[in-house]
Amino acid sequence: LVEHGKLKMLATRNADPRSIEVLEQVDLSGTRWLADVLAGSAAFVDSRDSFAADHPNAGVLHLYPSGSWAAVPFRSEGTVGLLSVHFAEPVRLSAYEVYFSLAAEILALSHPDIRKAYDAYRESLAAG
Repeated sequence: LVEHGKLKMLATRNADPRSIEVLEQVDLSGTRWLADVLAGSAAFVDSRDSFAADHPNAGVLHLYPSGSWAAVPFRSEGTVGLLSVHFAEPVRLSAYEVYFSLAAEILALSHPDIRKAYDAYRESLAAG
C-alpha cells in the first residue's frame, strides 16, 4: 500500500522487522524503479552491477546484498501486494517472468492475511 508517497506494509512473511522499517521510510518519488513496480510493472534485476549502474542511489543497494532480485506486483480484490525474491548471486530472473507472475497471483489468491490486513487498515482509517 502507498500512503503519503511511502510504502505501508500491511502483511509480510519472513521479513526482517528492521528491513520493513527502512522500506516504509523510502520516498517513492525518488525511486523510479520501485514506483513502476507498485504501478504494476514487474522488475527483474538479473545483475546487481547493471542495476547499480542505472540506479546508483537506489536504497535497495544498501538494504540488501543481493546479486539479483525480482519484485513482482499482484492484486487481489483491490489489495496490492509485492512478491520480492532475492538471490545471493546473479541469476537471469527475467527468463522466469511468467513463473514469478504466476507465483505472485497464486500468493495473492491464497494468502488470507493480505486481505485481512487491508480490511483492518481501512477500518482504522475510517475510525479516525
